Amino acid sequence: MESGAEPVRKKVKLMEKDASTNGYHEGTTDEDNEMHIDEPSSPERADHEIPVAGSSDQWEAGNILALSPEGSSVASREEHDEDIMEDAPQTQSTPVIDCPGRSTLEDLKWKTPTTSLPPVEPSPDHFVFYKLPWENKAPEPRSAPFDFHQSSIKLPYCNRSVWQRVEEALRSRINNGRELIEIIRKCSGRNLDCNLLLELLHGRRQASFMEEETERLFADVIPKIQQLALKLPELVKQPIPILNPGQSISLSQLQVASLLANAFFCTFASRKRNVNHMPDINFQGLYYLPRGDQSHVESNMQKLQCLFSYFRKIDLELGEPNGVVTFHRREVQDSPQWNESTKPIKRLHISRTGTIEDDGTYMLQMDFANKYLGGGVLGQGCVQEEIRFAICPELIAGCLFSKVMLEKEAIIICGAQQFCKYDGYGSSFQWESNFNDVTPRDSSGRLCVSVVALDAIPFYGRKSRQYEVGNMDRELNKAFAGFMVDEGAESIPVATGNWGCGVFGGDPKLKSVLQLLAASECGRDLVYFTFRDKSLIEPLYDLHSLFLQKEATVGEVYRNLMEYKPSNENVLSYLKRKILKNVPITKYIKGCARLDESEGKNMKSEAQSEERVSEQTDAQLKHKDEQACTAKDAIKEEPQGTILAGESTSVVANTKKDDSNPAESKEKVQTKIDKFFKKSQ
Repeated sequence: MESGAEPVRKKVKLMEKDASTNGYHEGTTDEDNEMHIDEPSSPERADHEIPVAGSSDQWEAGNILALSPEGSSVASREEHDEDIMEDAPQTQSTPVIDCPGRSTLEDLKWKTPTTSLPPVEPSPDHFVFYKLPWENKAPEPRSAPFDFHQSSIKLPYCNRSVWQRVEEALRSRINNGRELIEIIRKCSGRNLDCNLLLELLHGRRQASFMEEETERLFADVIPKIQQLALKLPELVKQPIPILNPGQSISLSQLQVASLLANAFFCTFASRKRNVNHMPDINFQGLYYLPRGDQSHVESNMQKLQCLFSYFRKIDLELGEPNGVVTFHRREVQDSPQWNESTKPIKRLHISRTGTIEDDGTYMLQMDFANKYLGGGVLGQGCVQEEIRFAICPELIAGCLFSKVMLEKEAIIICGAQQFCKYDGYGSSFQWESNFNDVTPRDSSGRLCVSVVALDAIPFYGRKSRQYEVGNMDRELNKAFAGFMVDEGAESIPVATGNWGCGVFGGDPKLKSVLQLLAASECGRDLVYFTFRDKSLIEPLYDLHSLFLQKEATVGEVYRNLMEYKPSNENVLSYLKRKILKNVPITKYIKGCARLDESEGKNMKSEAQSEERVSEQTDAQLKHKDEQACTAKDAIKEEPQGTILAGESTSVVANTKKDDSNPAESKEKVQTKIDKFFKKSQ
């Protein structure tokens, strides 16, 4: 912006604008991220009308299951995908005629709304904070005795003097940003830097609120957050445990809202990751305005707008939203013997368009996570994980009781609702409008949305290390921990993408194969979003088709993969070459639709079938034998020098050359195939 110029300001309609579908964002992948693009919206439905999965109300939701989340038919989306596939570069791979691995999104979609976790039942390892059963209304809070063997979170009201200070501060009326900051400082007991929050409410930046929006915020939303925070002792009546591996917590959505309201006012004790080994829960990281690099200022303002959209939708009097959210910390003690696995490779759908959260309906949706749940959602991060947590703020509650993830561990969250629509990615991320989530609920009251948080290894400048056996095993075991199916749960497909790529340095080709193996071992189909990357679609589809043609097992692919060494040949081309060595030429050629004209224009004609190759070879040998016999007879019958020595030597040499290897034509075909795949990487 030029000096002295009036800043361009975006008019924010936080209190009025609503939408029923999430926006898409686009950009390069980061450590745990993906890219997104815009899609059309669909009709809205009020939160209290969300149907229960399996009930008659579900089928009155405007034929929900027949439509994709955008309101457009799945068929039309698939037609669009096919158009994109035709535009993909043909020099990357060898497509297949029958496309046995190219399942459509509709083929893989789970037809019945469900979650990836079994129904909610209290147990020593499942802490339920409300009374059962859930009856399609906000459940009543549940009391339980304190377990002295279980570490727990110190809630603000556990310290009487602290809670008295918080109550006194929150019962005051707040009229503007400066008063709000003063209340936050009183609640936290610290002199926090909240200048970014002040800039959002009264500043002149592009993301700053208009004056009328700020007035409505202090009239309607801020009092609601105060009320929610003060209700904590009534809503959460038992200690919240720090989850150990294998344990779960189920909270009502109103209980989660009260916890997040306290995080908004920074009433929880402060944490340090390197000491507590837990992510922070207070929102103070969003309020801080850095003096130097301000590249994250605008995106943090947008994340705060997402949080205000969330609090706006909470209604204590009506008990809305009335559902439940479950957080499960899963650890796998014994990983599979990958090299011995006989599990078949499961189905695969690849799409250049769409997003995990919108197109992965009723699937296990990947969160490309930091080992500290939430990553930088309450700090300066704004990539895949942070954006998902911003538009579904109930996910942030997991930061309260989740320690850093272990090597063979994943965190699964079921029932988190989406509250706003967004656009952009990273520094271009922006809140767009409010959002009405129409996803059905399961029998336990959870929205049929399952998110699995998996942290990948950061390679940064050591990208070649990701191909080491130990690191590939680690990623496989981590994915297996997230994808495995719990007893009593459905094996819904996995919706994923370029996990651990971007600044983490992961190779999308390698990560796609690792995730396919882990999903197949768990008996799950895989839906892979390349986020507008054409180059991965054809090679990955071709490799998967070859797996199916050969009936390859997880163990067979794993053994070949572990032998891969970084070279000019990428991992997909390498696996094709390894698998092809065990496939008869005729079986492979019958599946080929087209070959790259510059590299393989003669391959198909030379190898239509083994029989044709054999016939051609026999005919050539017979012809050469006749020529050789004629030459020898001429040497015997004609005087010395009639036939030049060079001519005679040439004929005999050619004859010997052909006699030395009758199957030379077959070897030429195989050599050309190998050469083609090496050059087509």
